[in-house]
Amino acid sequence: MINGKKSGILKKSLAMMLCLALVLSMLPMAFAATVPEASFKVVTQVYDYSQDSIAVVIDAGSAVKGDSIDLETFAVSAVYRNPVSNAITFNNTRTITKAYVNDAPKLAETGKAAGRYIVLELRHAYSGVPGSSTQLY
Repeated sequence: MINGKKSGILKKSLAMMLCLALVLSMLPMAFAATVPEASFKVVTQVYDYSQDSIAVVIDAGSAVKGDSIDLETFAVSAVYRNPVSNAITFNNTRTITKAYVNDAPKLAETGKAAGRYIVLELRHAYSGVPGSSTQLY
């Protein structure tokens, strides 16, 4: 009878492990479904000293409420490569100075109450702002 008990316990353990494996295998799909895809563009501005990346505009695909985002909602990472040697010259995050929504894919003085486009303005300057220049080679 001991072997029968062991067999039953083994079957239950295997069944529980199978159920756990099934649930764990479904977790990445559940989380992936909650992150929508969106296209974006990098906005640059030419100055006397350089061309700088000054903003990122995200096309959310549908209206986003302006009060649903702030500076901590997003992070902007940038990787710049030397066009000649292909060496990485910058690989870090950029500082977001303003975050707002707009009804057009462009920068504005103030954000709208709702809009399809999320604008993330980035810190940039003549010097002392790593990663702002598009000419880092």
